[in-house]
Amino acid sequence: MTHFANAPRNLLKPVANSRVRRPTHATTLALAVLLVTASMVLAACTKPHADSGAGNGASNGEPQAGAALSVPTPAESAEPVGPAEDDPRDQRQLALDIRAAEALRGSDATAVQLQKVRRDWLGKRYHWQVTVLPQLCSRAERCNVLPFDMLGEERKLVQGWMPRLDLDADNFAKLQRQCADKGRCEIAFAGTMSKLTLSTERFTAVGFRDVQVLDAN
Repeated sequence: MTHFANAPRNLLKPVANSRVRRPTHATTLALAVLLVTASMVLAACTKPHADSGAGNGASNGEPQAGAALSVPTPAESAEPVGPAEDDPRDQRQLALDIRAAEALRGSDATAVQLQKVRRDWLGKRYHWQVTVLPQLCSRAERCNVLPFDMLGEERKLVQGWMPRLDLDADNFAKLQRQCADKGRCEIAFAGTMSKLTLSTERFTAVGFRDVQVLDAN
């Protein structure tokens, strides 16, 4: 056993003004990123993979009788290539198409119909009239609009999506002029639908590119 009776006093005396070093903001951020990354890797490793057919008699890749139909969710970037075709339909018709798909019995049937709706609408050019609120459209790259009058007759269209408009500087300035000093204003625009997220597991999202703000009547 070591004896400290004769040890120098300065070795037993606490160091003056000693402080416990706290982790810096950068260290805390790095630890948070590391934890998120580890969680993502763990989730990817534990996610069930598609059965290749080994051990269940499905080595030819054909689905077995009674197996559940797996409907993949299409990529959001799968926009049709080529010039956009003008389409006269408005946001109310899109809402009705979505509601009709959601009313089908069975999630697989709904998912299949939602894919059909998405293919039918994506990549076409539309002329819509929408409501702009300053809080939702404060910047050109972050401008969402209200497609329905939720306080009027359109409140029966139970749809929570708000289209995002990809505006250039000129069209954003034009929108700002039309809506100056207004708590809310109605605008008309033309744009190509570049994003349409429709899924039984995700919220609906609609986006437009090449947006042109039309002149006010």
